Amino acid sequence: MPPPNPPLLAHLHFSPKEAASLFGLVRWMGTLGRLQVLGGTAGTFGAIAVIGITYALDTESAQDSANVMPLIQLGQIERSVFFFAMALLAFLSALVLRSGILLVDASEELEEHLMGEHKGSPHLRRSFEALATSLFLDALVLGGLAGMAFWLAFGDPT
Repeated sequence: MPPPNPPLLAHLHFSPKEAASLFGLVRWMGTLGRLQVLGGTAGTFGAIAVIGITYALDTESAQDSANVMPLIQLGQIERSVFFFAMALLAFLSALVLRSGILLVDASEELEEHLMGEHKGSPHLRRSFEALATSLFLDALVLGGLAGMAFWLAFGDPT
């Protein structure tokens, strides 16, 4: 009895010229994924650090006397709005991090498929699934950033 979802993509074979071309693309895809991992990690921890430092300084300045100027002035932005925006930035950075991990996984799976003569191997299917999920997460990040920019540009600050 055949499996319910036959691995049709696993039977795709590439000529040596196509495989050589794909190897170059796979390396770039892996490099981009690693850069996304670094950027997502830095963005996530950076946003969390800014939230923590701002909260600590805000709490400290609230306990000081009224004559002392605070180290950070948020201007017309309410503290809750600032913390929400930074939490959203941390969340979007975490999505970039996960997308980068999936992109590295996709490149490794595609490289495994190109290197081996695995008949019925699921490497190509898993590569496409990881790539599709990575692209979906990237679309969510871009949508979130666009929404945040729209909200900052046209939102009611009062």
